Amino acid sequence: MEIFSPSMESDIGELDETHDEVNEGGSVDWRNEISEMKEPVCEDTDVFPDWDLPSNSVMAEMKNLNVTVNIRLSVEDEYLREQGSDKLALICKSIQAQNIHSDISIVAADGSTLPANKCFLAAHSHVLKVCLEKNNKIEMPDVSKECVESLIGYFYSMEITKAEKCSSLAVELFQVAHKYEVTALEEKISGMLLLRSNSWYDVDAAVGLLHFVKGVETSSGAKMLKMRGKVLQVLKSKRQGLKTSETFKKLFDEDPETAMELCMMA
Repeated sequence: MEIFSPSMESDIGELDETHDEVNEGGSVDWRNEISEMKEPVCEDTDVFPDWDLPSNSVMAEMKNLNVTVNIRLSVEDEYLREQGSDKLALICKSIQAQNIHSDISIVAADGSTLPANKCFLAAHSHVLKVCLEKNNKIEMPDVSKECVESLIGYFYSMEITKAEKCSSLAVELFQVAHKYEVTALEEKISGMLLLRSNSWYDVDAAVGLLHFVKGVETSSGAKMLKMRGKVLQVLKSKRQGLKTSETFKKLFDEDPETAMELCMMA
């Protein structure tokens, strides 16, 4: 089975085996160019197992059988991405890294001020768009500097690399995304939190997530109910860690009902 790269077909066109050059005055040997490209790899295996072939009469009956063939394709990542989108991502990251025409700032819980561009924030969040119509500064007194950095980074790159490695940051970013209605980010982190293994979660992060989910599940419906079930599963597997969790201790003052629920579970 042959697989062709769309970029090769569109950029090169049909090739004639009898010609080494292309068009009038061309001096490029496209066959040499192609040999240097990383072509997709397709691995197939024999469909029939290693056994004695059946008789002719049985073979005739087999012609009417429906056979499912599983084919494994190994494709380089570069064939899954559009070059244009890669360049756009680099430009957006460059805008953030160089603070090009930054026109607003976000103040984190520790007083740190981080620059950004209004257009990027407004494009991701209607709530932030409204806030920015009257102010050039957004106060986030309950959000850590690390979380604000991750939030701004997502606005430019659509990536949450640090949050993928840290449960506490992921939970905080999830809460901020919900608060400011950054819908795409909320859904991205929600899917990640549901798929992560119990061992990935920090106990304090899981307790904080449960407290948050219980506070918004009525307005958010089935999505948060599903998240609540996941967090309870996580905490059940880590019930010994509740004994030393500072977040769990604070929960008795902030949400005694949830705290008692966890005590009964543990």
